[in-house]
Amino acid sequence: EKPILYAIYCTLYVVHHGETDWNKKGIIRGHSDVNLNDIGKKQARKLAHKLKRINFDAVFSSDLLRARKTAEVISSKRKLAIRIVQVLRERSWGRLEGKFSKNLNELDKLFNNLGEKQKFSNTIIRKFLLSRGYFIL
Repeated sequence: EKPILYAIYCTLYVVHHGETDWNKKGIIRGHSDVNLNDIGKKQARKLAHKLKRINFDAVFSSDLLRARKTAEVISSKRKLAIRIVQVLRERSWGRLEGKFSKNLNELDKLFNNLGEKQKFSNTIIRKFLLSRGYFIL
């Protein structure tokens, strides 16, 4: 006789942190530990209100302040401990963190318009790209 298989379903709610001053200004965050601004706190409260009728078994957050604060607001009335998990962090942007993303977009456009030889043969271009966090193999 074949065993009876039960399907176990799990619903995940994935939430991005609320706004930070760096988000608002277009600054790359990555692992930089930037807190929520007033708008971000309001966004977290608004989302907590929308999710209030949903029962959660667990709440996970990255160890970054902006994510932890968002999770704290959402779970505050649920009496659930937030499980801090470093692997949920936003990716690291290295030396690009703290820089304006609009400037990097312009650099990307310039770089992508160069021919392959031009991209990597010019020492000045290589130094410029390395100074902005690009990895050149």
